[in-house]
Amino acid sequence: MVNIASTGAYQAVPNMALYAASKAFVRNFSEGLHDEHRGTPLSVTCICPGGTDTAFHAASGGGDYSWIANASTKSPEFVARAAIRAMQLGKRTVVPGLFNKLSCFGVRLLPRRFASQVATVVLGKPRLALPARTAT
Repeated sequence: MVNIASTGAYQAVPNMALYAASKAFVRNFSEGLHDEHRGTPLSVTCICPGGTDTAFHAASGGGDYSWIANASTKSPEFVARAAIRAMQLGKRTVVPGLFNKLSCFGVRLLPRRFASQVATVVLGKPRLALPARTAT
């Protein structure tokens, strides 16, 4: 079994809080299942790609990525190969791409508030905003 999370599973991401939280759930759920089924025929791998060159970002109203995020974006084929290889090797979790691996490791060393601010700079502000709430 391969579950797809995101590098967003490793930290809070302002302007994408629900997305990051749901990906953290997928990662933790997958890692728990992996450990529960160790020694059985079921293999569970979680893949946590960073930016992937698909239409998802534009369709979701994402902001303009910084050069850092653009430089670390991988092709869908690269991500799929990494997922298949990790699954075949029985890996618990895989983060495709060197920069993505380093960033997921690095956020563990930073204060959480600072890591959150860095994510805002790297990922940019969203293009679509929710309408302002009015008092009723």
